[in-house]
Amino acid sequence: MADQLSRFKQWLIQQRPFRVAWFAKDARVASDTDQGLSELPEDMVQPLLRATNQLSTPPEEQQAVVEKLQDAIARWLENPREVSNSFVVLAHPVSPIARILAEGLTQLEAGAADLPSIRLLDWIERPIDPTEIQAQIASALGRDSGDDSPGIAIIPDLCWCFLRSAEGLDGIDYLQEQLLEQPNQFWVIGSGQIGWEYLCSTLKLDAYCRAPLRAPGLDGEHLQQWLEPIVTKFDIYFSDTSLPERLNESEQLVSLERLTQRPLETATDLTQEASKAVQKTFESAKEQVLPGEEETQVTRAKQDYFKRLADVSQGISTVALQLFITSLRLLEVTGQGERVAALDDDQEQTQNRENVERRIVAQAPVLPLLPDLSQNDLYLLYSLMLHGDLKLQALASSLGDSPQTVANQIQMLRNAGVVEQKDGIVKINPVHYPRLRRKLAKNNFIIEVP
Repeated sequence: MADQLSRFKQWLIQQRPFRVAWFAKDARVASDTDQGLSELPEDMVQPLLRATNQLSTPPEEQQAVVEKLQDAIARWLENPREVSNSFVVLAHPVSPIARILAEGLTQLEAGAADLPSIRLLDWIERPIDPTEIQAQIASALGRDSGDDSPGIAIIPDLCWCFLRSAEGLDGIDYLQEQLLEQPNQFWVIGSGQIGWEYLCSTLKLDAYCRAPLRAPGLDGEHLQQWLEPIVTKFDIYFSDTSLPERLNESEQLVSLERLTQRPLETATDLTQEASKAVQKTFESAKEQVLPGEEETQVTRAKQDYFKRLADVSQGISTVALQLFITSLRLLEVTGQGERVAALDDDQEQTQNRENVERRIVAQAPVLPLLPDLSQNDLYLLYSLMLHGDLKLQALASSLGDSPQTVANQIQMLRNAGVVEQKDGIVKINPVHYPRLRRKLAKNNFIIEVP
């Protein structure tokens, strides 16, 4: 089974990265999220994307699954007819729940030699035809009613097992039947939180399962440890605390300018403010830092950055990763770190400087503002949150609209940076998730907001 889980994890990495992606948008339309990667040269972008997509899920997320699941299976094996025969792990819909579960289960199986036989629903997306969902689940995980031997069935992502449509919920009906009729089969289920809330509200799925485990949020120290391989590999520099303070003021400016309909001017102000703050950091480093204290200042700047990253992302790893990547800028630095200029500054001036090197600098992470969204946009985005991601035909079926109508709507949302699309799969851009989640809740969608 370890080989099957390992192969499944590799399929997810290769075919469903879940992480930062560089999706083409209409070049004529700018958005608040057209930052970071768009300003880095191609020879840096592609290695950076590969490195981020190859990162394992944060150890804290994996460990939470391993510890609780191990205990749940042990209690079930002692008394399978009296103890709940399910274990549900919930994550935010922009988080890679299938990958979190696969990596956690790989750890669990490596350390437990006496586990019952395991069967895995190794999908990387839902079946194209929703009427086939139930049959395919039964084929992969069903058992003979007379089979009393203990077994474990794994559904890495429950949100791939239903579609919000008349014929798309049969798979959940089948799961509820199995949970009642097969006490000797233990079900390990991963799910997006919003999809889970929807199924509990409409089909009372929580009555059939024990209380779910929610993937833990990450603090600044955890995020720093998780992203350290990227920081080290690309020699990313973190400016001093003056930059977050300056950009916090600029974030207020963004809101003001949005209200006065001058977004382009705001973007210019923000870029200039960032460049000034970073330049000040480099130019004053040699003069203001006492001997032996430079390393301490650099360490403090990095810690301050990741603390802010945890606060802004609400501890959601995928949101934090997207914010981290979009906060990166490529600057030109002299060999002594005395002067800094953005690459789009006057090129003649740049060429006249000696010993200039390129360096990636992490600026203060800031959540972008949501663009104006219609009620139809909110319904579409809610469908994506229910399922984590959807292909165009499935999304159109869930909304009851024509594929062409939905395709047009998706293109507009892509240009605004709210959704991403690749290989026909549409999903929420993680960087917009915190604000969008709150907006949906305020508009009476079935969603849980702490």
